[in-house]
Amino acid sequence: MGQPEGCFRRGWKCGGLVHCSPGGDQVSRLEGISGLEPEKSIFWESLEIIFRWRKFVFVCVTIVCLITAGVVFLLPKWYRASATVLPPERGAVDMNLSNVFRGGVPFLGGELAIPFAASPSDILAAMAQSDAVLLGVVAELSLGKVYGIASTEMLLKVVRGNLLVKTTTEGIVQISYEDKDPQRAYEVVQSVVANLDLVNQRRGSTKARATRFFVEERLKETEKKLQAARDSLKTFQLANRALDLDEQSKALIASAATVKAQVVSDRIALATLKRELSETHPEVQKLEGKIASTEQELKRLEERGSKGSFLGVAMSALPGLSQELAIRMRDVTIQEKLYELLTEQYEQAKIQEAKDTPTISVLDYPRVPEYKIRPKRLKLIMTAFFISLFVSLGMAFTREYFERMRTVDPNRYQAVASLASRIRAELVSPFKKNSRGADGQS
Repeated sequence: MGQPEGCFRRGWKCGGLVHCSPGGDQVSRLEGISGLEPEKSIFWESLEIIFRWRKFVFVCVTIVCLITAGVVFLLPKWYRASATVLPPERGAVDMNLSNVFRGGVPFLGGELAIPFAASPSDILAAMAQSDAVLLGVVAELSLGKVYGIASTEMLLKVVRGNLLVKTTTEGIVQISYEDKDPQRAYEVVQSVVANLDLVNQRRGSTKARATRFFVEERLKETEKKLQAARDSLKTFQLANRALDLDEQSKALIASAATVKAQVVSDRIALATLKRELSETHPEVQKLEGKIASTEQELKRLEERGSKGSFLGVAMSALPGLSQELAIRMRDVTIQEKLYELLTEQYEQAKIQEAKDTPTISVLDYPRVPEYKIRPKRLKLIMTAFFISLFVSLGMAFTREYFERMRTVDPNRYQAVASLASRIRAELVSPFKKNSRGADGQS
C-alpha cells in the first residue's frame, strides 16, 4: 500500500516537498514550478503549522505575559535624584600659589598635584565615591539603621551600588543616587555633594598647613641670617664711619642681590614641589633647569670680572675697605630680598590654610524625584511577550517536525526517541541513587 492521500514528506528533488499519491507513486509538487515556488510552499506550510498550533501559542504567550505583569507590578519602585557639579577652578583644589613664588612656578597648583592621565573632574568623581565622603554621608543620614545593616563595610558596598558618579566630555561631574524612597535619594545626593566639598576643603587645608610649616622654617632661618648680616654691616660701619659707596655701586648691588634672592626662592619652591611630585615630573625638571641656568649665568658673570666680582660689580676695583663694605651690603640686601619673598609666601600660605570657601560649583542642585526610573513595566511585559512567542513557536515547529518524522521515517524517529530516553535516564539516575541511599539509611 502506498502512503495515504495528502501525506507530505521532504524530498531531494528541487529541495521541495514530495506528495505521495494514493497508489504510492511519488510525484513532486514542484515540477514545472519556478525556483521561487519552494520558498512559497515552505512559507504557506509554516502558516499552516502556526494556524494549527495557534491555541497552544496563544495560551503560552498569555500565561507568560500575565505572570510577568503580576511580578512587575509587585516589584518596588525605584527613584533617582541627581546633581551636577563643576570641578574646582584651577588652583582651588590644590591651592595654586603661583603668586607665592615670583618665578612663576605653579606651587602645588591645579594639574601639578594630580596624575597626568586624570583630569580634575576624574579626581572629583573618584573622591565622591571614596570612604572619606561616604562615611560622612552614612553617619549624617543614619543609613545603617535605614537599611538595617550593621557592618560598615557592607553598608558602604550597598551605598556605592546605588550611587552613580560619571563625568561628561565637557568635564561636568554627575552624581546620582537610586533608592526606593524619593526623599532619601534626594537627601543622599545632597549629603554627598556637601561632604565632597568638605573633604576637598580639608585636603586643601592640609596641604596649605604643610606649606606654611615649611615656609615658616625657611623664614626663621632667613631672619637669623639677615640679622647676622645687619649686625656685621653695622659693626663695620661703626668702625669706618666716613666710608660709603656711590649710588651706581649701590644700585648694581641691589640688582644683583635681587637675582640671587630669586635663585634661593626658586630652590625653596623646588624643595616644596618635591614634597608633592616625583623627581621625573616635568614641572620639577623645568624648575631645576631654570635654577641651573640662572646659576650658570651668575657664575659666568662672576668669572668675567676679577675674583671679587659679583654679577658685573668688580669689587676688587674698589679700595680695600670699600670692597669689604660692598660685600657686607650685598649680603644684607640678599637676605632682605629673600626675607620679603618668604614673608609674602608665608602670608599667602596662612590665607590658604584658613580658607573655608566652597571648592566646587554646583550647577544643578538635587531635587526630590517625582517619577520612578524602574521597573519599566511595559518594556518588561513586551520582552516577555516576544520571548514567549518565539519559544512557543519553536516548540510547535519542533513538535510538528517529530510528528512528521514518526509518520514518514519511523526508523529514524525510533532512533531519536531511543537517544532521548537514554539521555533522560542518565540525567535522572543520580537523583534516584541519592533517593535510594536516603531510604536505606532511614
